[in-house]
This record gives sequence, C-alpha cells and structure tokens, in this order.
Amino acid sequence: MSEFNLKDFRENHLKLTQAELAELMGVRQDRISRLEQNLDVISLEELVILSKKTGKSLDEITGYKKDTPNELNISDSWDKVRYIKNTIINYIKDFFPENSQNYINKIEDLRKNIEEITRKPRIVFSGKSDSGKSTMINALIGKEKMPTNWTPTTSIIVYIKDILDRPSYIEEELWIFRKGKNTEWDDTKLYDERYCKEWKIAGGNAEILSQYGVRKGQEYNNEVGSAVLFIDSPILKNCDILDIPGITAGIESDNIAANQGKLKADVLVYLSQASGFLQIEDANYLKEALEILPPLKETEGTGLSPMSNLFIVATHAHHINPRAELKNICDSGCDRFVDTVADSFWERYSRNLEKIFTKKDLRKRFFTYATDIEDLRESFEKELKNTIEKLPKLLEKKAFDITKNYAKNESEKIRKEVKKYEGLINERENYSKLLEEIKKNEPKRKFEFEENNRNVKNKIFDLDNETKKKFREDYNKILTEENIIKIIDKKEYKNKKEDLKRLGSYISAEIQEVYKKNLEKTTEEFKNIMNEYFLKTQESLEIDNSDGMNISLDFDFKNAFIGGLAGAATLGGLAFWASTLGNLGAYILVAKGVSVLSALGISIAGGTATAAAFVASIGGPITLGIAAALIVGVTVWGIFSGNSNWKKKIANKIIKEFNKNLHKYDEAITQYWNETENGFNIAKDEMEEKWQNYVKNLEKELRHYNVNKLKETLRNAKEVEDFFINIPL
Repeated sequence: MSEFNLKDFRENHLKLTQAELAELMGVRQDRISRLEQNLDVISLEELVILSKKTGKSLDEITGYKKDTPNELNISDSWDKVRYIKNTIINYIKDFFPENSQNYINKIEDLRKNIEEITRKPRIVFSGKSDSGKSTMINALIGKEKMPTNWTPTTSIIVYIKDILDRPSYIEEELWIFRKGKNTEWDDTKLYDERYCKEWKIAGGNAEILSQYGVRKGQEYNNEVGSAVLFIDSPILKNCDILDIPGITAGIESDNIAANQGKLKADVLVYLSQASGFLQIEDANYLKEALEILPPLKETEGTGLSPMSNLFIVATHAHHINPRAELKNICDSGCDRFVDTVADSFWERYSRNLEKIFTKKDLRKRFFTYATDIEDLRESFEKELKNTIEKLPKLLEKKAFDITKNYAKNESEKIRKEVKKYEGLINERENYSKLLEEIKKNEPKRKFEFEENNRNVKNKIFDLDNETKKKFREDYNKILTEENIIKIIDKKEYKNKKEDLKRLGSYISAEIQEVYKKNLEKTTEEFKNIMNEYFLKTQESLEIDNSDGMNISLDFDFKNAFIGGLAGAATLGGLAFWASTLGNLGAYILVAKGVSVLSALGISIAGGTATAAAFVASIGGPITLGIAAALIVGVTVWGIFSGNSNWKKKIANKIIKEFNKNLHKYDEAITQYWNETENGFNIAKDEMEEKWQNYVKNLEKELRHYNVNKLKETLRNAKEVEDFFINIPL
C-alpha cells in the first residue's frame, strides 16, 4: 500500500490533525501515527472505516488495480485483400483524367463495386442488455470506448471500424446518424460523402456516444439510429465490429434493431450471463440468428470448421463457484437450446453440411468469459483470434475472382459498343436499316413487354396466395391437440413451468420451419419465372435480318435489369434470384448489406442462405413475439397440478395463442411478395429507360452523323476496353 500516503492525504486533502483523524475513525492517536509510518499493518476493519469516513474507495487506499486484459493481438491477414482493393483504386485514379465523360459512370461503378466486394467481415455482438457486450468489446479493442452499465445502455447499432478505413472527409472519431422511416444508415455507403452527410446528426469523440447512443443520454431521442466509430486496434485490421442493442429489454425499438443487426453478421458472438445462462428468451433469438448465419463452406486448408463463425459465451463467469460448475452450465445451456429447435432444422442443416451435425458439434461453440480472469476467457479469445485471422483466406480468392470476372464482363460489353461504333463508321446504311427495324418492331415489343410484366406480377400474386395456402396446411398439421401431446411425450416434458416454456418455444420453431420451407419453395418458383421473363423479353427484340444487314443488337435486358436492382430499397424474392447470378449477384447482395460470406458464396448453399436471411428478417420477429407471449402465457396459465388432463389443456392453450397471431404470418408473407414486386417494378422501369436511351442515342448518332466525332467516341471506347482488360489482377 505504499502508493497511498496517509499522512499526505490527512494533511492536504482532509485538512485534519492526527488527533482529529483518530477521533473520526474511533482509534487512538498513536494508532494513526503508526499507520502513517507503515500502512501495511492496517486491519480490514480499519480500511473499511477509513473508506466510509473519508469517501476514498478501498481500491484507492490499497492501490489495488484489477487485472484487465490486453487488446486481442490479431495478425493482419487482410493485407492481400487490401492490396487488391488499393491497387485497383489507384489504377482507377490514374485513368480518370484521360477518360471520356461517357464512361465515367462505368469506372465509378467499378470503384464502388471494389469498395463493396472487399468489405471486411462483420463480427456482431449480441445478447441481453446486461450480458456484457460493450465490456467485452472494450476489452477486445483495448480501449474504453463503449458505454457500459448494468442497465440497458447502447440503444443504437454502433459500427466499429479500423482508423485506416476512415474516409478522408471524416475528421472526427465518431459520427452519429439519424434513423430513417423504414431504414437505417447504410454502412456500405461509408465512402459516399454526400449520402453520409445527409444522414449525419453529430460528430466528435467516442464520449458523445453516452449523449446520443445511451437511453439516458442528454441528446438521446428516437431519431438517433446508428453510429460509426474509428479506432486503432489490431482486431479491426481484419474485421468490423458491431455492437447492437440488447434483446428482451422491454423496449420494442431495441428489439427491432437487434433483429436487424443479426442479419449483418458474418461472425456472431452471442453473450449470456453464466448465472441464468441461455434461457428461453436467449434460445428463441439465437435459433433465428443461427438460421441466418452462413455456415462456412470453403474450409479446406484454413483450419476452420463450418461453425467457426459462431460463439455462444457464458459471461460474468467469475461469479460461478466452484469453477467446475461452468462446464455443467454450458452443457445444460446446449441441451436447452437444442431442445427448443425443431428437429427438421437440424436435418436440413446436416444436409447442407453434407455431414451429420450433432449436439457435440454445437457444444464446441460454447465458451466462458470473464474480463479480469485470464483462464476463463482464454479458450474464447484463442478461438476468436483463429477465426478472425483465417477468414480473410476464404475471402481473398473470391474477391480476386469476382473482380476479375466483373472486369471481363465489362470489357466484353464495351467490345460490343466498339463494334457498334465501327459499324456506324463503316456500315452507316445498315445501322440506319437496323434503326428502322427497331422502330417498326417497337409497338410489338412494347406490347409483349407490358404483357410479360403483367404476367410476372400476376404470378407474384399467385405465389403470395400459394405460400399462404401451403403454410396454413402445414400449420394446421402441427397445431393439433394430438400432435402437441405427441411432442410432449416424445420430449418428455413435465407439468412444470420451465418445460412448458420449452414446449411453447419448440412448437414456435416447428412453425417457423414450415413457414420458411414454404416461402423458400415458392421463391425457387419465382427464380424460374424470372429466367423465363428475360428469355421472352430478349426475344421481343428479334429483328428481321432477311435483307442482309448482318448486324445484331447489342442491348442486354438482363444486365440492364440487374443494374436497376441497385435502386431498390428491398428485394424480397429477388434476393434469391440475385444469389443465382454468380458474380453479378454478389455485388447487388453485398451492397444490400447481406453477410459478405453469403453474398460472395462462401457459405454452404450460399444462395439458399441468402434467401433464408431475407425470409428470416420477416419471420423472425413474428416467432420471437409469439414465443414471448407463450412464455408469459405459461405463467398466467399456471401449472395444472393434480390434473391428469394437463397435456390436453396446455395443448389447447397453445393452439389458441398461436391462432390469435396467425394473421401475422399472412401479413409477413404478403410483405415479402410486395417487396418482391416493388423491387421488380423499380428494376424493370430502369431497364426500359435504358432501352429507350439506347434507341435515342442510336438515332441521334445517325441523324447528326459526324465521322470524326464517332472516331473520337470509338477511340474513347477502346481506351475503356483496354482499361478493363489490363486491370492489374
């Protein structure tokens, strides 16, 4: 205790004599004199009295400092992906001054796509409001930046990024963004200065999070939606960290944000206090998150298992005594979780993995954590470090290949333009004939175009009804008295409160499974509808070549439609269709905030996983809400003690509760297909606009025929073609 000088404290802080301090503490003066010479002889009782009488904490008096962990030391394995990104960005910058205005958008699209496709994986920290998310994040980054408390604190989504990822137009450590009517600030548009400034509320250092992002903060209001924080920390070289609001805090806005946050996860760290570990509320949220989290596919040579991106952590583990009890806590938590998940989920999960997935596999993803006790957090930190360091290896080749294929695709499109300009110079007459044929064909094309559009919309309407019909059929098979009693017997549920909660949660999971199954099935049908749509749309452009024009149209409706999807706020079933487009779809999905692992196809059944994410984003809140109602209901219903018919009674209560909420599933299905139609309308309108501009430009070039100008345009097109061909990959 040599750091604490009692004599100096008495004389300069308390302004007391030895006799006065002795009287204050209820000891003799000579005792004070002895303590000032050697504070190590002080008793615990005297320490407590000194603390109470002076307002000085025991830690301050004793000089004790808790052992806090160092920042997680992560090797920077993102350097190759960063190199690809920076190389191409610099290549673009060097080319821009010489580039024709006609092609600036194409070059800018490449820049945006590179920014998106080389996005770092996101680690989402989730759990109840008192689970210790912000405390763990502070420990991992090695800085006290996130507000911490035992009550619900962070009420917004906070994106924590590496200081080197900060755009040049942002000077502050932190920016606060407003909440939109139906959306939030989009972090994939971080480098869009105009967009971010439109959403910005405030900027400053991390301290203002306590003002804007904490419910009791001075500047907090319902208009605050999210924040981005830039930190210099090793862990952020390889990933972004997301701190999302805690669940089940009784605050609907926080629960909505928590559900939105889990959709963004490439890696999920779910926290639950060791005392009261993984209760029903946790399990209900976690099983929805697990549905969305992409199991890793390309694991060969990386040392990563399919579930290496899932961490279920028992926090505040130091409160558990004896230490051996922690294993039992994690074992029981795993058992409870498995027991609330529908059997069909594990069957489907195993099929996707192409191996039998067992409870033992899941148990390996359970960890303990205590900030100030190394051995309780060692296993978690070691495994997290392993995942974060190796994920870039999965992304590296994919980012390279997608960029290379994108450049090849663009060069081929520009090659068609080059051919067109060469034709306009050398075969003006034939192109004039082509324009005449286009105009002659236009009424027929427009008629067929509108007919094709109506057909798609009608089929979307039919898919909406088909999904509801098939879901109802499966729903009614599950929610029968006989089936619920069969589940009770199979799972060996007893007439106890906790077992009844588990029963309600299990049935909720069963219904969610059939809900998703049917929605995914009709979404697969929609994919085929879209493929047929483009076939017919392209066929409507068939031009009569009987007079020997020997030239063909170079307009691609499908590519034009894909470009239009970027302007759609939501995609619905189009997300699944986009996931089947390979490299082209990857850019769309990454831009929409889909998990980068799913968007780039680095997951098992990547397309299905992507669709599941969008489906779950609609259905998840429903099942969570119903499950919560069931849990409350169990308490209200009570235990049917001494009643031999308790199984029958509880079955009927469950059926009644679900039927009260059945309309929510219908509403969610309609929402999904409405979003599909809205996305389709936006994309097809832009597709049509691009076609009309194509025709207008062709007509303009022929009407104001200028060989020298055409040659200049041809030269510019060849330069851009060379630009894409020679991208340094």
